[in-house]
Amino acid sequence: MSASLAHPRFAEALCALGPHDVEVRRFPDATRTAAQAAAAIGCDPSEIVKSLVFAADGVPAMVLMDGSSRVDVERCGTSWAPPP
Repeated sequence: MSASLAHPRFAEALCALGPHDVEVRRFPDATRTAAQAAAAIGCDPSEIVKSLVFAADGVPAMVLMDGSSRVDVERCGTSWAPPP
């Protein structure tokens, strides 16, 4: 399996935005879930921010949520609905 190019692309994009003092780290083990990410860095899942991307009528919408909570998709859907 080839290595992901996401890590260097993310680091380059972050640097282009200006915050040069941020360290981007890659972990050897999977960190696909908030629980896995928390275990990798030794913190509680509630201290992790997870990002979830949904398609709202074909338009991408991102939700940022603490790692120990679940997203209420129905509630998000009504928030993204266009006004009547």
